[in-house]
Amino acid sequence: MSVCPWCKARNPPGNQTCLKCGKRAADHPSVTGRVVGDEFGDDDDVAQGPALDLDLDTSRAQPGRTQQELGREVTDGFGDEDEDEPPPGGALDLDLGSPEADYEPHAPVAPEPEKPKPREAITRPGPAAGEGIEIDPFEVRALADYGPDPKGIVAAVPYAFRVLRRQRDLKRALEGVRRNLRDAEAKRDERLIELGTLLKPIILGNAEYASIASSLGSAEKLVSEREQALAETNSAFRDKAKAIDEQIVQLDPTLAAARATIDEKQRAFEDADRLRQKHEARRKRVEIDVRGAQAKLAALETSQADRAAAQQLVAAASQERETRAAEEALAQQAARAAEAELARARGHYEQIEGQVEALRKKRRLLEQEFSRQGAVRSEGVDAASKDVRNVLLEVGRKTWKAGPDVEGAAMRRKGVTDAEAQVTKLQVEMEKHVRALGAADKPAVRNGLVVALAAAVILLGSFIAWRALRSNPYLEQQPKSQLAAPLRYV
Repeated sequence: MSVCPWCKARNPPGNQTCLKCGKRAADHPSVTGRVVGDEFGDDDDVAQGPALDLDLDTSRAQPGRTQQELGREVTDGFGDEDEDEPPPGGALDLDLGSPEADYEPHAPVAPEPEKPKPREAITRPGPAAGEGIEIDPFEVRALADYGPDPKGIVAAVPYAFRVLRRQRDLKRALEGVRRNLRDAEAKRDERLIELGTLLKPIILGNAEYASIASSLGSAEKLVSEREQALAETNSAFRDKAKAIDEQIVQLDPTLAAARATIDEKQRAFEDADRLRQKHEARRKRVEIDVRGAQAKLAALETSQADRAAAQQLVAAASQERETRAAEEALAQQAARAAEAELARARGHYEQIEGQVEALRKKRRLLEQEFSRQGAVRSEGVDAASKDVRNVLLEVGRKTWKAGPDVEGAAMRRKGVTDAEAQVTKLQVEMEKHVRALGAADKPAVRNGLVVALAAAVILLGSFIAWRALRSNPYLEQQPKSQLAAPLRYV
C-alpha cells in the first residue's frame, strides 16, 4: 500500500494518482517520513513515501531550517508508544517584495481524515523533489553493526542482546549528533544575522524592500521604547534610593554621638560602682574587727589587758562604722544615678538605631519592588531585541543567494554557505543514525528475547523445585541402625 502525501489516503502499490483527491504524489513539495514500528510488536504498515530528500548543494540549500523542523522523537523501537508532537510554528514570514526571493511557498494541504496515530513517526524536511540524495544502506548497516542476521532460533539470542546493546550506544551517539546540529544551526543563524545587519542600511533606504524595512523599523522602535521605559525605571529607583541613603547618612553622626555617650556613661557607672564596693569593703572590715573584739570580751580566759584593748577597739569602731556606712550610702546613690543615665543613653541610641533600620528596610523593599519591575521590563527588551534579530535573520535568508552586493557581503555569504554545508552534513548523519536504529531484524530480536526469557524461567523453576525436594521431610532416609535391625517374630 502507498500513502498519498496530500490527503494521507491509502492507494494500491505503484499508483501515482490518488484515488480520493485526484492529485499526484510526485507533485507534493514535501516528503512524508516513514513510520518506524515497534521492534517486538506486530509489523506495522510502513508508509511508502520517498526516501530522505536532503540537498547537499549549498548553493541550492535553504538556510534557516531549524532542528525543530527536523527533530523527531526516536526511541529504541521496543514497545515505547510515544506519539509525535506537532512541530512548532514556522519561521517569520516576511515578504521582501524582491524578485530574487528564492523561497517557494508550500502548496496548501487538504485536511487529513482522522486515523489512528502510528507508534512513532519520523518527520523529515521537505525540499523540492529531485534535489535529495539516498543514504547507502550498507553505510547504515555498518553504523548499526548488528552483525549478520541469525540463521536459527539459538543464534537469535546473542543477536538480540547485541542489538539491544548497540541501540543503546546508537541513541547516545544520536543525542550527540543532535547537539552538534543545534550548535551548527545556531552558528548558521548568527552568520545570517551578520549578513542582515550588514545589509540593513541598504534595506532601509531602498523602496524595493519597503515591507521588510517597515518590519525592521517597527521592531527597532519597540526596542527603543522598552529600553527607555527600563531606563526611566532605573532612574526612578536611583532617585528614591538616593533620598533614603541621604537620610541614613544624616543620622550617622547622631548615632555615633549616642554611641560615644553610652561609652562615657558606662565608664562613669563603673567608677561609681567601684567606689561603692570600696566603701562597702571598709565597712565590712570594721564590722569584722568589732565582732572579733566582742568575742574576746565574751571569753573568760581573756586577760585584763586584752579586755581593755578590746573595749577600746569596740568604742572606736562604732564611730568608724557609722562613717563608713554613710560613705557607702553616698557611693551607692551615685552608682544608681550613673546607672540611670546609662540606661537613658542606651534608650536614645536604640531609638536612633531603630530609625536607621527602618530606613534600611524601606530601601530593601524599594529594591525588591524595582527589581520586579526591572525584570519585567528587561524581559520585554529581550523579546523586542529577539524580534529585531528575527527580522535580520529573515533578511539574511532572503539575500543569502541573491541580494544587494556591498563590501564584505561576499565574505559573509561564504560564511553562511560553509555553515549551511555543516548543517546539511549533520542532518544526513542524524538520518543515518535514525535508520540504523530501525535496521535490526525485528522477528529475530523478538524470538531471541522470548527464548532467553523462557530459558531463564525454566532455570528458575528447576532451582525452586530442587530446593523444595531437598527440604521435604517425608523423603528423608531412616537411620541405618533401624534398617539393619533383625525382624522378630512372636
